[in-house]
Amino acid sequence: MRAHLTDVVVRGLRPVPGKQTKVWDTSTAGFGVLVSERSKSWIVMYGRKRALKVIGRYPAVNLADARSAARKIIAAPPPEETSTPKPFVEVRDHFFERHGAHLRAASLYQLRRTITRYFQWRKAITEITHVDVVKVLDGIKAPSERAHAQKDITTFFNWCVPRYLAASPCAGLKKEPQQSRDRLLTENEL
Repeated sequence: MRAHLTDVVVRGLRPVPGKQTKVWDTSTAGFGVLVSERSKSWIVMYGRKRALKVIGRYPAVNLADARSAARKIIAAPPPEETSTPKPFVEVRDHFFERHGAHLRAASLYQLRRTITRYFQWRKAITEITHVDVVKVLDGIKAPSERAHAQKDITTFFNWCVPRYLAASPCAGLKKEPQQSRDRLLTENEL
């Protein structure tokens, strides 16, 4: 439910027996009041994960103070992630699941084959460096396969920004030159 929250409106809100009702303010996005049988609490929804936080209870905290606190919470930069970094394998599998849903079956097969064959890091996604990527690419002897591996791992790390990384370890990699074939099939071979 949405309404322009004023002292008169908040005072007049009545609880629905056995339920909690959220009334969102139309003038401050993410700010509202939670009405239950026992109390009325000021709430704010913020951040990418749409976290819900109780600011205080009405009438102990007045509307002006609650709205001001909500604006500060909404405007504040998101708190640093305190969770442990995800392993490369877990992020890779999530990438195949999410990004692969938009690909044709053959394209997903090639992407999965290349990344799982050559990039087998057993460390956290945040610990993978530019040097790690270059070492793997330098270990691939066939120029065409190296070019495909570089394209696929670059796609993966670009997808990871900003989901898991601030910057891609593939940034600055020069595109692998591809040589055209110098042999054509003969009439008999065709």
